[in-house]
Amino acid sequence: EEWCGDSNGALIPLTIVPVSAADVRSRFPDVIARLQEPPRHFNNMPMLCMLDAISDSASVVLAGDGVEQFGTGSLGFSLRLAARKRSLDRVPSALRPIVATLLRAVGGARGARLAGILRKSLPELVLQIELLETTAAAREILGAQVGPGLPTSDTLARTFFPELPVDEMFTTWVATSLGRAINRRNTRLGQQVGVRFVYPLLAPSLLEVAATLPLEMRFDIGGGRSKPVLRQVCANLVGGDVAEWSKFGFTTPEVEWIEGPLRDVYEQAFSAGSKVAELFDVERLRKLPVAANKQTVWTLMTLDSVLRQAAAVA
Repeated sequence: EEWCGDSNGALIPLTIVPVSAADVRSRFPDVIARLQEPPRHFNNMPMLCMLDAISDSASVVLAGDGVEQFGTGSLGFSLRLAARKRSLDRVPSALRPIVATLLRAVGGARGARLAGILRKSLPELVLQIELLETTAAAREILGAQVGPGLPTSDTLARTFFPELPVDEMFTTWVATSLGRAINRRNTRLGQQVGVRFVYPLLAPSLLEVAATLPLEMRFDIGGGRSKPVLRQVCANLVGGDVAEWSKFGFTTPEVEWIEGPLRDVYEQAFSAGSKVAELFDVERLRKLPVAANKQTVWTLMTLDSVLRQAAAVA
C-alpha cells in the first residue's frame, strides 16, 4: 500500500495489486464465463484481480464511467473532425472524387486522411472511433465483410442522428453505449467477487444537465482541454492541482500474455477444429505476427472461447 496526497495535504491510500502470469491464465476462463461475450479490452483480468483484492474491505465501487458526456478527448476529436468536414464540404459535390484522388496521390498520409474525410459522411467518420483497426494482411484473410476494422459496438450506428450536433450525439451515445456495455461488463465481473458498481455520472439528472451545458463548458477546443466544467468542480472541492492530474491508467503486456500464459488459448483458437476455423482460414491467421495484429488475434481468441463455452452449455 502506498499513499498520494491532495493539495490540502490529506493522504489518500493507494493500493497496488500485482498481476502475475498465473493470475492472467487463471482469470481468463472466469472473464469469458462471466461476460459471455468477447471482451474487447485486455484489462479484464487485472480488473478482476483488483476487484477481488478490494472485496474484503469494500462492497461498492463508485465508477467514473459517463464522464464522456462532459467532454473527453473523444468529444474533442469528433468536434475537430466535424469542423474539418464542414471546411472540406465547401468543395462542390461533383469535384469531390477528383479532389480526393489528387489528395491521395500527392498528399501522403495527411492527404489520404483528408480524402477520406471528403468522401465520407460525418456519421461514417465518427463511427470509425468504434473500430478496432486491422492490418492489411488481416483484412485480406478475414474478408471484405470486416471493412476497415472490427466493430466493437453498433451503438453509434443506432444512435447517431446526422441532424444532431456532435456534442448532443455524444450525450446520446453515453446514455446508451456506456450505460449498457460498460455497466454490463463491470456488473458481471463485480458479481463474481461480491462488489457492486454505482455510476453517479450516469444518473438521469446529470445526463440532463450535461445535455444543456454550453459546448465551451464541455470542451475547450482552442486549448484542447477536456471537461473544463468538471475540472473546475474538482478544483473547488480538492484543489486545482488534483483537477489537472493526468488520467490514471495502466498498460498491459498483451503480446507477452498471448505468447505466454494464454498460449494454449491461442493454439486452441487457431487450430483446425476450432470455432474460429468454421469462419476463417486459421492456417493463414496463424502466420500473422501477433505484435502487429494483437487486437485481431485477441478478438478471435476470445470469440473462440465464448463460442466453445456456449456450445458446451447447449
